[in-house]
Amino acid sequence: MTLGFAVVTALSIGTSDKPSPLPRWLDTSLATITFTVLFGVLPTWLRLLVRRWREQRRPTSQPPPANPVSPAQPRLQWKTPSAASQDHAANSAPPISTSVGSAPLNRRSDRGTPGAARHHPGSAAAPLRWRRLDADGFERLLFDLLRAFPEHHNVQWLSHTRAADRGRDLSMDRVLYDSTGSVRTERVIVQAKHWLAKTVDVPAVSGTVAAMKLWEPPVVRTLIIATSGRFSSDAIMWVEKHNNSGAAPFVELWPDSKLEALLAQRPQLVTAHGLR
Repeated sequence: MTLGFAVVTALSIGTSDKPSPLPRWLDTSLATITFTVLFGVLPTWLRLLVRRWREQRRPTSQPPPANPVSPAQPRLQWKTPSAASQDHAANSAPPISTSVGSAPLNRRSDRGTPGAARHHPGSAAAPLRWRRLDADGFERLLFDLLRAFPEHHNVQWLSHTRAADRGRDLSMDRVLYDSTGSVRTERVIVQAKHWLAKTVDVPAVSGTVAAMKLWEPPVVRTLIIATSGRFSSDAIMWVEKHNNSGAAPFVELWPDSKLEALLAQRPQLVTAHGLR
């Protein structure tokens, strides 16, 4: 733009009719140079000075760090191959079973050896020593065990000569609570069979169920057959078929494994009856 104005000035002076003491070419040149300096070079030089002055007053910024680390970014921790294999083995270890009736294992022995199980008195980690009891002691153990449950009322140790095995049995009232707030009581007979040499078979179970009529009235709603041994597979199938038919009484089978699970929660009874 400055150059354009200089050209216009040169043309104006060169074509002017006004007389001048200087030659026309010199007058035109001086006028063009003067116009260019005043309106082109001088403003540009002033703007450059002002820009440099502003840059000198501007505060210098700190250079960014060479390797910035964000506070929120976690640092990576490299592990040796041995440490990584130990972590993998710990995370992939199978969970320990805590089902009812299984014994909790202490992973440290008395000497601190890993992997050795320590059996505490009264736990069901090992089978109970049922042979220390006779028939009378077994029924006494059931009597104490039944009284340990808060829903069992009026637990009695009876003797009935007309029973199928002519042995003593126990009776109680079991209180059943409903989630709606209703409460009902049912009569329960417990038949004790301290059989270690043989299993409880179908004739023993069916004969006990048939003998329940001798205990009425009142009506027997549930029959519990508890044994220190085992039930035969045929006896278990017979009880399942009987309960599915809806016939009274409802039969519950308590083998030695169930008794050991119940007594594991009450080690004082195990100790009191000498089963350890």
